[in-house]
Amino acid sequence: PAKAPSPAIEQGAIPLDVPELDLSPLNVVSESKPLKGDGPLDAAMVSGFGKYATDNDGATPENLTAITFNRIRALADNPAQGVPKDSAQWVIPSLYQSRKGQKEHGRFVMLWLDIDQAAGRTITQMADIVGAIVEGCDFEIYASRSATEQNQKCRVLVPLSAELTPNQWLISEGLLRSKMADAGVDTDPASEKPGQVLYLPNTGDYYATAHARNGYLFQ
Repeated sequence: PAKAPSPAIEQGAIPLDVPELDLSPLNVVSESKPLKGDGPLDAAMVSGFGKYATDNDGATPENLTAITFNRIRALADNPAQGVPKDSAQWVIPSLYQSRKGQKEHGRFVMLWLDIDQAAGRTITQMADIVGAIVEGCDFEIYASRSATEQNQKCRVLVPLSAELTPNQWLISEGLLRSKMADAGVDTDPASEKPGQVLYLPNTGDYYATAHARNGYLFQ
């Protein structure tokens, strides 16, 4: 993407000495499908409440719902308050409205990361790293429900400017994790599973957020 402005993140950030990164391998979606309609941030991704929300055999599609990236932004600013995981809302970053068949039929519009070991970094410091990797494009970071001030576990969400096929998404997701590893950040490999749910903002003992909302979407 074109070089975007520096991310608008929490005040009091302590910039890390982030190594110069070769970002060119992340541009792997040149033949991706442009999003139409209300735009990428209003594309309806499959969602549900609690781990039992599914359309698997014996269940009904009414167990599922949908959510947009703009709505997730609003939740990051005003998160759910201590909802148990069995009832908490999740999202799969795909427009294909099912928990089944994402590897074959998924239509992915977001990359994401789950960071369980922050290695002493604050969420604001994590935003410095993410902002360098995505070159100032939009992202959201929010604390996981089990985060503490000492271990600021978090989730990173990067909206895309175009829809990816499952194979394109798997390549892009793997490269993003690789770039985070190059910057010294371990991420959960479960994010590379096409049907993996990620839980949306939900407060625990500690909650913090950081973001870039410049209108530049990653491609």
